[in-house]
Amino acid sequence: MGLLVAAVTFYLRLVTWRHLLAAAGTGLLIGGAVVSLPVSEPELAARLFSGLLAGAGAVFVLPLAAGVPTDDRRGGFEQLVLVRAVPSWSLALGRCVGAIAGGAVLLFSIELAARFVAAQAPMPDEIVGTKMIESADGITSWRFGLPEGTGGPFDLVVETVMLYGGTSELELDVRRGGQEQTVVRKVRQQRRLAVPVPALAASRGDLFVTLRPGRELVLADVSPRLVVGTEALGYGSLGLPMATVRRLLLGLITVVAAACAFRFETACLAGLLALVMPRQDGLVWSISVALLLLVGVLGTALVRRQALP
Repeated sequence: MGLLVAAVTFYLRLVTWRHLLAAAGTGLLIGGAVVSLPVSEPELAARLFSGLLAGAGAVFVLPLAAGVPTDDRRGGFEQLVLVRAVPSWSLALGRCVGAIAGGAVLLFSIELAARFVAAQAPMPDEIVGTKMIESADGITSWRFGLPEGTGGPFDLVVETVMLYGGTSELELDVRRGGQEQTVVRKVRQQRRLAVPVPALAASRGDLFVTLRPGRELVLADVSPRLVVGTEALGYGSLGLPMATVRRLLLGLITVVAAACAFRFETACLAGLLALVMPRQDGLVWSISVALLLLVGVLGTALVRRQALP
């Protein structure tokens, strides 16, 4: 019973309406950053989203979680758990559990608000080409299956490698339906090249493109992609990697356990160090969590005997 009462008490002290509003505002700022920054690939957007969320947890949630155990020290909590020897362990563990649960709720609130906004980020709608013909001199033909009624113009994204520097040319023969057009593009030291493709609006069916690189230009062994429009990033592309989730939870548990045993500044530093730790497997992560909870309980019930008058 003492564990439950302590957990609920410290959870409510951390999860207040002011903290929830601040967490939601932080999440909206993160989502706005993902939408406004010039990110054109879902993977890069997901990495940016994960990094900003980890930074928000370090700046906003960890200090709040560290403040709950350290602030109540002036209220005589350690005196309570020391003079009552039997329930002291349950009260100390309840304080850790309540603070950790409250911090997790704030992190989830930030993530939910950020995902709501970031899911609207415009991303290019790409169609990957299917290789049809490849010759010995580097000429390749690609087929792009366009949905019926898809007009243009389009952007063809091609990965290139320049052999000797300088400039070269890339010639494209574009064919759709019975219409054909040739496009010539000068290429400099560019790894990723976007070539405008004519609309051919009156045509229907698939689009066929033949690439003819210049003498000093080599096409990378990557299928070209045809950008036919834009679409929203969506919620599915913003899932946090398990490594990021573990790192955030480990930082939260670390800062709470350190705050129970040490000062506020030391707890914040310990939480930041936990956030930058390398990736850990499940067993190491579980052992670390168990040891940190033990440190928090001992720091509350045993180490802080100087709190007694």
